[in-house]
Amino acid sequence: MPSIASVQTVEVLSAAPGAAQIFWWVFWGVGWVILIWQLISLRQGDPLARCPVRRHRLPSWFVPSQLLIWMVGSLLISSVIKTGLPNESVWREAAAHLGTFFWYLFLLMVFLGAARFGFVRGFEGFGLDLRRLKRDLLQAVLTLWALLPLVFLSLKVAVWIGRLFCGPDFAMDQHTSLAALHQYPQIWLRGLIILNTVLVVPVFEEVLFRGLLQSTLTASLGKPWLSIAGVSLLFAMMHPYPTHLPALLILSFGLGYAYEKSGSLLQPIFMHILFNALNVTASLGGI
Repeated sequence: MPSIASVQTVEVLSAAPGAAQIFWWVFWGVGWVILIWQLISLRQGDPLARCPVRRHRLPSWFVPSQLLIWMVGSLLISSVIKTGLPNESVWREAAAHLGTFFWYLFLLMVFLGAARFGFVRGFEGFGLDLRRLKRDLLQAVLTLWALLPLVFLSLKVAVWIGRLFCGPDFAMDQHTSLAALHQYPQIWLRGLIILNTVLVVPVFEEVLFRGLLQSTLTASLGKPWLSIAGVSLLFAMMHPYPTHLPALLILSFGLGYAYEKSGSLLQPIFMHILFNALNVTASLGGI
């Protein structure tokens, strides 16, 4: 969910005076150090050569059918809400997010049921082992920290290219949920938007894209790098924000790599939650 808030965060904090600017440069410096350290480790051989194998018994049609059901169901829910409620009303926005909330929760139960009975060793074989919670959270923070400089750099480059070809008035696409946070001041509605954006959507997308799709691709192809690339491209294209495509690809590639290397789905889930939380915090802070 890269957003214009991310670009504004870079621009504002880069120009911040005194201690704030020092903190800014230290934060990004540490991020680059972590990234370089991880890149150096790649010279020791393919880090995914011995990645955990996630064997499953799911039929070949299952995951594509779930993708189709998700897209068709989301389109139908959106169409019903747009037809029945007035445009740009509080109740229409609330209905859209409530629809997403319940639809995604229902599909999550289906996906987790498939993981429980379709993967060898159930949830543990799927990558949901709560005994690894603390370790995966720490690793997720470090991996996301290493990715953030690349994500924000790609956003800055996209802005520069956009202004070069479209003029100084060029603006990045803004995520609809972040725009709604500014448009609607109601606390209950903002709480619903934040709940969906920071928790429900990241968990749903990681279970679907990384957990189910990437696992089945890796199992069938036997090439984790190829499955990571394919899922990342699909993930980026499923988000209707063309100017964010490079940032989405970088983020998604990092999420997929974390999953393959660790075998734990908790790591990309935590990374996705933290990234969306950073964007929401920046947006609410007026950055």
